[in-house]
Amino acid sequence: MGVDNVHSYATDSEEKRLILLVLAIVSVFLTWLLYSVLTWIGTQTNFVPPWWLEIPSVATFYGVLYAVFDRRLWKNPLVRKLGGVKTPDLSGTWKGYVKSSYDNFNEEIEATLEIFQSWTHIGIFQQTKDSKGQSFVATILTKDSTAMRLCFMYQNIPQASANTDMRQHVGSAELALSSDGTILSGDYFNCGRDRPTWGELRFVKLQNK
Repeated sequence: MGVDNVHSYATDSEEKRLILLVLAIVSVFLTWLLYSVLTWIGTQTNFVPPWWLEIPSVATFYGVLYAVFDRRLWKNPLVRKLGGVKTPDLSGTWKGYVKSSYDNFNEEIEATLEIFQSWTHIGIFQQTKDSKGQSFVATILTKDSTAMRLCFMYQNIPQASANTDMRQHVGSAELALSSDGTILSGDYFNCGRDRPTWGELRFVKLQNK
Protein backbone atom coordinates (compact mmCIF):
# COMPACT_ATOMS: atom_id res chain seq x y z
CA MET A 1 0.00 0.00 0.00
CA GLY A 2 1.14 3.55 -0.58
CA VAL A 3 1.37 6.29 -3.17
CA ASP A 4 1.11 3.75 -6.01
CA ASN A 5 -2.39 2.77 -4.85
CA VAL A 6 -4.07 6.16 -4.86
CA HIS A 7 -7.04 7.26 -6.98
CA SER A 8 -8.65 10.57 -7.90
CA TYR A 9 -11.26 12.06 -5.60
CA ALA A 10 -14.10 14.54 -5.95
CA THR A 11 -14.63 17.70 -3.92
CA ASP A 12 -17.24 20.44 -3.74
CA SER A 13 -14.56 23.12 -3.35
CA GLU A 14 -14.43 25.57 -6.27
CA GLU A 15 -10.73 26.30 -5.80
CA LYS A 16 -9.52 24.35 -8.83
CA ARG A 17 -10.81 26.78 -11.45
CA LEU A 18 -8.94 29.72 -9.92
CA ILE A 19 -5.75 27.81 -9.14
CA LEU A 20 -5.51 26.25 -12.61
CA LEU A 21 -5.98 29.72 -14.12
CA VAL A 22 -3.19 31.11 -11.90
CA LEU A 23 -0.87 28.26 -12.90
CA ALA A 24 -1.56 28.97 -16.56
CA ILE A 25 -0.83 32.69 -16.15
CA VAL A 26 2.40 32.00 -14.25
CA SER A 27 3.43 29.54 -16.98
CA VAL A 28 2.95 32.19 -19.68
CA PHE A 29 4.94 34.71 -17.64
CA LEU A 30 7.83 32.29 -17.03
CA THR A 31 7.96 31.40 -20.73
CA TRP A 32 8.06 35.09 -21.69
CA LEU A 33 10.69 35.77 -19.01
CA LEU A 34 12.93 32.96 -20.24
CA TYR A 35 12.57 34.10 -23.86
CA SER A 36 13.40 37.68 -22.86
CA VAL A 37 16.50 36.61 -20.92
CA LEU A 38 17.77 34.45 -23.79
CA THR A 39 17.12 37.24 -26.27
CA TRP A 40 19.03 39.73 -24.11
CA ILE A 41 21.95 37.32 -23.73
CA GLY A 42 21.96 36.84 -27.48
CA THR A 43 22.16 40.58 -28.16
CA GLN A 44 24.96 41.03 -25.61
CA THR A 45 27.13 38.04 -26.50
CA ASN A 46 25.94 36.95 -29.95
CA PHE A 47 25.05 33.64 -28.32
CA VAL A 48 22.81 31.46 -30.45
CA PRO A 49 21.28 28.40 -28.75
CA PRO A 50 22.20 25.15 -30.55
CA TRP A 51 19.48 23.61 -32.67
CA TRP A 52 19.15 20.60 -30.32
CA LEU A 53 18.44 22.76 -27.25
CA GLU A 54 14.69 22.92 -26.81
CA ILE A 55 13.42 26.05 -25.06
CA PRO A 56 10.66 25.13 -22.54
CA SER A 57 7.19 25.98 -23.79
CA VAL A 58 4.15 27.24 -21.87
CA ALA A 59 2.90 23.65 -21.69
CA THR A 60 6.20 22.50 -20.18
CA PHE A 61 6.15 25.16 -17.47
CA TYR A 62 2.48 24.42 -16.78
CA GLY A 63 3.14 20.69 -16.43
CA VAL A 64 6.00 21.25 -13.99
CA LEU A 65 4.08 23.80 -11.92
CA TYR A 66 1.00 21.57 -11.82
CA ALA A 67 3.01 18.56 -10.64
CA VAL A 68 4.80 20.57 -7.92
CA PHE A 69 1.56 22.17 -6.74
CA ASP A 70 -0.31 18.85 -6.75
CA ARG A 71 2.30 17.06 -4.66
CA ARG A 72 3.75 19.75 -2.40
CA LEU A 73 2.70 23.38 -2.71
CA TRP A 74 -1.01 22.87 -1.96
CA LYS A 75 -0.05 21.85 1.60
CA ASN A 76 2.02 24.98 2.26
CA PRO A 77 0.19 27.20 4.81
CA LEU A 78 1.00 30.43 2.94
CA VAL A 79 -0.06 29.00 -0.42
CA ARG A 80 -3.27 27.65 1.12
CA LYS A 81 -4.10 31.09 2.49
CA LEU A 82 -3.20 33.11 -0.61
CA GLY A 83 -4.49 30.53 -3.10
CA GLY A 84 -7.74 29.86 -1.33
CA VAL A 85 -7.15 26.12 -1.00
CA LYS A 86 -10.06 24.72 1.02
CA THR A 87 -9.41 21.00 0.56
CA PRO A 88 -8.14 19.66 3.91
CA ASP A 89 -4.83 17.83 4.06
CA LEU A 90 -5.75 14.44 5.55
CA SER A 91 -2.53 12.63 4.68
CA GLY A 92 -0.88 10.85 7.59
CA THR A 93 -1.27 8.07 10.11
CA TRP A 94 -4.45 7.95 12.19
CA LYS A 95 -4.96 5.65 15.18
CA GLY A 96 -8.32 4.74 16.66
CA TYR A 97 -11.01 2.11 16.90
CA VAL A 98 -13.99 0.48 15.21
CA LYS A 99 -17.24 -0.49 16.94
CA SER A 100 -19.54 -2.86 15.07
CA SER A 101 -23.15 -4.00 15.14
CA TYR A 102 -21.74 -7.50 14.65
CA ASP A 103 -21.18 -7.77 18.44
CA ASN A 104 -23.76 -5.14 19.43
CA PHE A 105 -21.01 -2.49 19.78
CA ASN A 106 -19.52 -4.23 22.80
CA GLU A 107 -15.87 -4.09 21.71
CA GLU A 108 -13.63 -1.26 20.59
CA ILE A 109 -11.45 -2.87 17.96
CA GLU A 110 -8.11 -1.11 17.51
CA ALA A 111 -7.66 0.23 13.99
CA THR A 112 -5.14 2.21 11.98
CA LEU A 113 -5.91 4.51 9.09
CA GLU A 114 -3.19 5.44 6.59
CA ILE A 115 -4.05 8.24 4.18
CA PHE A 116 -1.88 9.23 1.22
CA GLN A 117 -3.14 12.42 -0.41
CA SER A 118 -2.18 14.96 -3.03
CA TRP A 119 -4.30 17.84 -4.31
CA THR A 120 -6.00 15.54 -6.82
CA HIS A 121 -5.49 11.95 -5.58
CA ILE A 122 -6.02 10.00 -2.39
CA GLY A 123 -5.57 6.51 -0.97
CA ILE A 124 -7.25 5.44 2.28
CA PHE A 125 -6.04 2.24 3.94
CA GLN A 126 -7.60 0.80 7.09
CA GLN A 127 -6.27 -2.13 9.09
CA THR A 128 -7.43 -4.04 12.17
CA LYS A 129 -6.40 -7.38 13.65
CA ASP A 130 -9.09 -9.08 11.55
CA SER A 131 -9.10 -7.26 8.20
CA LYS A 132 -7.63 -4.63 5.95
CA GLY A 133 -9.40 -2.28 3.56
CA GLN A 134 -8.54 0.07 0.72
CA SER A 135 -10.60 2.88 -0.79
CA PHE A 136 -11.49 3.04 -4.47
CA VAL A 137 -13.87 6.03 -4.52
CA ALA A 138 -13.72 9.15 -2.34
CA THR A 139 -15.24 12.60 -1.94
CA ILE A 140 -14.20 15.46 0.33
CA LEU A 141 -16.98 17.88 1.26
CA THR A 142 -15.83 21.33 2.40
CA LYS A 143 -19.07 23.32 2.46
CA ASP A 144 -20.85 21.51 5.29
CA SER A 145 -21.67 24.06 7.98
CA THR A 146 -20.85 21.63 10.79
CA ALA A 147 -17.60 19.97 9.63
CA MET A 148 -15.58 18.98 6.59
CA ARG A 149 -16.34 15.39 5.63
CA LEU A 150 -14.52 12.52 4.02
CA CYS A 151 -16.80 10.03 2.27
CA PHE A 152 -15.41 6.92 0.61
CA MET A 153 -16.12 3.37 -0.54
CA TYR A 154 -13.66 0.60 0.18
CA GLN A 155 -12.82 -3.04 -0.48
CA ASN A 156 -12.31 -5.02 2.73
CA ILE A 157 -10.32 -8.27 2.89
CA PRO A 158 -10.14 -10.52 6.01
CA GLN A 159 -6.76 -11.32 7.51
CA ALA A 160 -5.63 -14.96 7.35
CA SER A 161 -6.18 -15.28 11.11
CA ALA A 162 -9.71 -13.82 11.07
CA ASN A 163 -12.85 -15.79 11.90
CA THR A 164 -14.01 -18.02 9.07
CA ASP A 165 -17.38 -16.24 8.89
CA MET A 166 -15.70 -13.05 7.65
CA ARG A 167 -15.89 -12.51 3.90
CA GLN A 168 -14.39 -10.09 1.45
CA HIS A 169 -16.87 -7.26 0.97
CA VAL A 170 -17.46 -3.67 -0.11
CA GLY A 171 -18.38 -0.93 2.32
CA SER A 172 -18.81 2.82 2.67
CA ALA A 173 -17.83 5.31 5.35
CA GLU A 174 -18.48 8.95 6.19
CA LEU A 175 -16.06 10.69 8.56
CA ALA A 176 -16.25 14.22 9.94
CA LEU A 177 -13.04 16.19 10.51
CA SER A 178 -12.73 18.05 13.81
CA SER A 179 -12.19 21.80 13.69
CA ASP A 180 -8.52 21.41 14.70
CA GLY A 181 -7.92 18.76 12.02
CA THR A 182 -6.80 16.04 14.45
CA ILE A 183 -9.84 13.73 14.68
CA LEU A 184 -11.84 11.83 12.05
CA SER A 185 -15.03 10.23 13.32
CA GLY A 186 -18.23 8.87 11.85
CA ASP A 187 -20.04 5.77 10.63
CA TYR A 188 -19.55 2.92 8.19
CA PHE A 189 -21.75 0.36 6.50
CA ASN A 190 -20.71 -2.96 4.99
CA CYS A 191 -22.64 -3.89 1.86
CA GLY A 192 -21.77 -7.61 1.71
CA ARG A 193 -24.71 -9.93 1.12
CA ASP A 194 -23.62 -12.17 4.00
CA ARG A 195 -22.25 -9.35 6.18
CA PRO A 196 -24.68 -6.40 6.38
CA THR A 197 -23.06 -4.77 9.40
CA TRP A 198 -22.57 -1.15 10.38
CA GLY A 199 -20.77 0.73 13.08
CA GLU A 200 -18.67 3.62 14.36
CA LEU A 201 -15.18 4.81 13.46
CA ARG A 202 -12.95 7.21 15.36
CA PHE A 203 -9.34 8.11 14.60
CA VAL A 204 -6.80 10.55 16.04
CA LYS A 205 -4.00 11.84 13.83
CA LEU A 206 -0.53 10.74 14.87
CA GLN A 207 1.73 12.07 12.11
CA ASN A 208 1.75 13.59 8.64
CA LYS A 209 2.85 11.93 5.42
